[in-house]
This record gives sequence, C-alpha cells and structure tokens, in this order.
Amino acid sequence: MPAMTTCPITTEPAAAGGLLLAVDLAAGRVVLTGELDRATCGQLTAACQVLAAECPPVWVLDVAALDFCDAAGLRALAAARRATEDAGAVALIVGARQVLRRLLPLAGLDDLLAPIARTLPPPAPRHTASSSGVPVATATGTPPAAAARGGGTRARAGWVRPGADDRVVR
Repeated sequence: MPAMTTCPITTEPAAAGGLLLAVDLAAGRVVLTGELDRATCGQLTAACQVLAAECPPVWVLDVAALDFCDAAGLRALAAARRATEDAGAVALIVGARQVLRRLLPLAGLDDLLAPIARTLPPPAPRHTASSSGVPVATATGTPPAAAARGGGTRARAGWVRPGADDRVVR
C-alpha cells in the first residue's frame, strides 16, 4: 500500500478551523479534514496542482472528515473538477455527508459524487418450525419451549404449527 504523503501546503491544524490535507500521489487521493472555506480553499487548489503534475487518471477527493464547506469551498471543488478535466483525468468526491450531498447538485457538481452503496437490511427471519417438528428459535416468535408444547409461533398472518408439514394455520 502506498504511503500517504501529507502536503506541506497546510500550516493550520484542522482543529483550529483550518484544513488538513493528506495527499496520496500514487493513488490520486486527497483526504480533506477540517473546514473548506474562503481561508483554506487555496490549499485544495495547491493540492490539485500537485496532482496535475503527477497525472493520475482518477482523482479522489475524500471529504468524509470535512466539517464545513461554504460557497468558497464549493468554488474550490468546482476548480478541482476543472483541473482534473484539464489534466485529462476524472474526479470523484467520496464520503460526502448529507449536507454536502445536497449542496453539490445546487452548485452543478453532482456529477462528481461517487454513488453510494445502498445496502438493504438482511431479511427478517421466518417464523417457522422445522419439518421434523423441532421448534426453531426466532427473534420475535414464541420461545422454543412454548413451541415444543404446541404453542406455535406467529408467522405473518397466521400461526405455524410445529411439524405437520410446517403449514400456516389462519
């Protein structure tokens, strides 16, 4: 894994309202931490100049640790897109929080957003008993001991009778 190179561009720590940039030249990745505003947007511009000299095909701007972005920050992101296009590369913004994800389309920068991997929650367990008549423990159904006494478990709109071909009784 290539080592991250911290740009000598920044002098303010991110905790004091500044911007800390970490640049991985080999991967074309810039990690922004802190606030991207009028006072700090020049640092992103300088990082883009460094990346343009290295010519990676994809520039990734990781903004997951970005706490604030004002209009000057949005202009800096637009300038970063122009710099990537001028260098013949593609830019992607990853890790954008919801507020920034809402602002980028308003600034015409929604094409920079990397798609979010939308994961669906795992399906809920079915409340059934095994075909051998041995009750199956469920998260919300009748406890296995009660099911063994013939209590059954709740399944959607009916009850599952232990054994008996696992039929739903309605």
